[in-house]
Amino acid sequence: MNYFFSADHHFSHRNILKCCNRPFTFEQHDDDLIKRWNERVTNDDIVYYLGDFSWCPAEPILERLNFKSMIWVLGNHDKKIKT
Repeated sequence: MNYFFSADHHFSHRNILKCCNRPFTFEQHDDDLIKRWNERVTNDDIVYYLGDFSWCPAEPILERLNFKSMIWVLGNHDKKIKT
């Protein structure tokens, strides 16, 4: 088991692409971030997420991510996350 700390993915947030100069199209953004996450995090790992996970309901994204458990510190874009 490993512990990971992460923040600011901004899943499904169109404007984050231009605000942060992210090198994706909107269609690629979530898929690529999920792919990169799952290359590092396994289903035995614990993730501390430090805010701004998703602009939309998080459940569809969470279903695609590897982790054993996630501890949340909610950010200002996390209004739709149910912890």
